[in-house]
Amino acid sequence: MAPIIEVRNLTKQFGKGAEMVTAVDSVSFAIEPGETVCLVGESGCGKSTTGRMVAGLLEATSGEVIFEGKNIKQLDSAAFRRYRQTVQIIHQDPYSSLNPTQTIRQIITAPLLRHNKV
Repeated sequence: MAPIIEVRNLTKQFGKGAEMVTAVDSVSFAIEPGETVCLVGESGCGKSTTGRMVAGLLEATSGEVIFEGKNIKQLDSAAFRRYRQTVQIIHQDPYSSLNPTQTIRQIITAPLLRHNKV
């Protein structure tokens, strides 16, 4: 079975000229359908930057994110919306990521209801 998401040589640099910093350098991996992926590493190693590029929230300096065989940069707006509904980032600090006034059921069901998936 083909991967649902494939990341190929993803690189992100910030700054210009002598001030250029490479935050992510040629990262590649594949995610199979139904698989849950967790990026783990030391503080400042590029986990969040990689996640944001894969989710389409941050543009890569080079490399590509392939969703169902297509580069996400080339998706039309409807296909990109579908992609964004498929990918989610859960940050490591649950207290800043999850609303303590809601149950886990409410948190998980809200986007499914919003996108008519339930």
